Amino acid sequence: MDALPPENLYPYTVSRPIYSNPTFEEDNERQAREERTLRDRLSRTCGCSGRQALKVVKGVFPVIDWLSRYPIREWLPSDVISGVSTGLVCSLQGLAYALLVSVAPVYGLYSAFFPILTYFLLGTSRHISVGPFPVTCLMVGSVVLTLAPDDHFLLPGNGTAVNGTKADGIVVDVETMEAQRIMVASSMTVLVGLFQVVMGLLQVGFLVRYLSDPLVGGFTTAAAFHVLISQLKIVLSVPTNNHSGCFSILYMLIDVFTNIRQTNIADLVAGLLTIVIVMAVKEVNTKFRHKIPVPIPIEVIVVGNGMAHGQYFTVVK
Repeated sequence: MDALPPENLYPYTVSRPIYSNPTFEEDNERQAREERTLRDRLSRTCGCSGRQALKVVKGVFPVIDWLSRYPIREWLPSDVISGVSTGLVCSLQGLAYALLVSVAPVYGLYSAFFPILTYFLLGTSRHISVGPFPVTCLMVGSVVLTLAPDDHFLLPGNGTAVNGTKADGIVVDVETMEAQRIMVASSMTVLVGLFQVVMGLLQVGFLVRYLSDPLVGGFTTAAAFHVLISQLKIVLSVPTNNHSGCFSILYMLIDVFTNIRQTNIADLVAGLLTIVIVMAVKEVNTKFRHKIPVPIPIEVIVVGNGMAHGQYFTVVK
């Protein structure tokens, strides 16, 4: 069989009219370009009608948009219950996370309340509960201890001062130390917030896609380990020094095990009982969540009981 020439291997025929520029524009219904003056273009670009202004305001404050369409009868009872329970948990977490930042617990209450109020006005999701996070608290706490350590506020003294704590003849100016640490934590918070605003304007959120699951999991596990180690000295109630920088966890563990004989047995037993009770009640809430209309607020019960016993022992002493 003779081979066909290359031009006959794939024969095809194209039949179409030859387009000219006027014919193409006529078939595709080209519209004539409207000539506008600079004033007309500026008025259309920079002008703002009442509807456009309302749209911009709703974009900045989404609460104006969804609050008018909120189904009160269907959602309000459940939202009140979930809001109260979530608010109590956030308040208690704020008290604990303030210790990670090395500031007074009252500032943890501020950080638990004001972010939720701000997100109510500016947020777009009804499933998010904002507030302090242990990893960020540890990061801020490391900076606070680096820039405002205890050694910077030691004063010589023969007795316990009004605003200080005596330790081996040395008085720590607690009031000045707390003010300096609050200033450092507040400055860092504002600076990080400015960075986040700039990153949001630049749309760099896509970088999160390149974080692998093992990386995120390892980071979360390491953060949990940091939180556990930082709470050991509180559960055991042993004296330790404040450490920051590299190997701070190892130094803290050395201090804990060095002073392990000074453990307050009452605090240790109370802490272990609290952990066991909270974990058990949380399991009950999870297992019977379809039968219990309101979850048992075990965190509030435990903290309230602890505060009542603390006041009782203070009165007795």
